[in-house]
Amino acid sequence: MILAQDTIPARKRPVLKATVININGDSIKGYVHAITDSSLAFASKARYIFSENKQDSHYQVFGYDNIQQLDIRGKSSIRNGLLYGTVAGIVIGAIIGRLSYHSPEPDNNSGQTFHFTIDFGPGPNILAGALLGGAGGCGLGAVGGAIARKTFIIEGRKDKFRDMQKRMKLF
Repeated sequence: MILAQDTIPARKRPVLKATVININGDSIKGYVHAITDSSLAFASKARYIFSENKQDSHYQVFGYDNIQQLDIRGKSSIRNGLLYGTVAGIVIGAIIGRLSYHSPEPDNNSGQTFHFTIDFGPGPNILAGALLGGAGGCGLGAVGGAIARKTFIIEGRKDKFRDMQKRMKLF
């Protein structure tokens, strides 16, 4: 059980997937449950974070003096990267498509007295730009979301743990 004044409640933060590397070099993967003034509570699976039974074997508590490094990635960072990348790509592609539109000029060099030109307006250019931009943005966003992570080097030091604690409140 974790009792501390500075505990960050798990329900007020997103679920953060993390890897703790302890002083011995062992790597433990799981999910951040809570951070106190001197320790980090860790759940082995995300579904146990909001469970009421905190005494079972799915929880581990790491004191700051036993943490070498903490790598954090938001649980849905790939999904968010896809979403933001796609939206940004659609908007930028549509703008570029609109700017690339030029009204066609009739062909006066054909030698005919009747000139016929079809102009669909900027719509097809906007649509093509949005589709291509959305596809490109989706790919870039997925890659960005997959590699986005935050690494905290604690080295068993209280001052670095406190710095990590302050930055974690931003997540």
